[in-house]
Amino acid sequence: MDVVASPTVRERLMDRREEFLKRWEAVKERRQDKLQSMRERLKERLENVPDERKQVIAENLAERLNAVNDTHANNELRFLEKNENLLGKIEERASALKNKGADISAVTTAIANAQGDISNAKEAVLAQKDKVYSLDQNSTEPIGKTFAGLVSQMNRDHQALRNDSLKTAKNSVRSALMALKDAAKSFNDASAEGDEE
Repeated sequence: MDVVASPTVRERLMDRREEFLKRWEAVKERRQDKLQSMRERLKERLENVPDERKQVIAENLAERLNAVNDTHANNELRFLEKNENLLGKIEERASALKNKGADISAVTTAIANAQGDISNAKEAVLAQKDKVYSLDQNSTEPIGKTFAGLVSQMNRDHQALRNDSLKTAKNSVRSALMALKDAAKSFNDASAEGDEE
């Protein structure tokens, strides 16, 4: 039997998504400005590089590095979207249990915690996506070493994001699911005891 969500649950989920999409558009605009600024700084620095071929390679590397950052951030946002959808389903089922008369206070608390963690994780991912990895104009290191350092920094940033924010959001959704499972079991056990008497 499929449980249909109340309009308020769907409306809240859609409102959160619309709010997130507005913030996403703002991040995209800021990112485009930063990328343009980074390209200009890179061209200034590369004017000192005598070989034109090396200039083209350095520009391409910078653009690819930022594209990889975008790809990682988009994957992380998709992961959070899936968890948010799962949380919406949990919320719908909790609502159905409440309509039957079950106590879902623990589930409601777990859902609120998970929503907060997902929101915090989205903010962290947007902040990461907003980062632009570019060459330091004052660096005296060779361009290859500078890019290797930027790649390492980007990888560390994404690893920290996955180990902190994304894992916390995932565990919060899992806790909400377990709370729902416990509430359903308690309700079913109480119903079974009531039927036996």
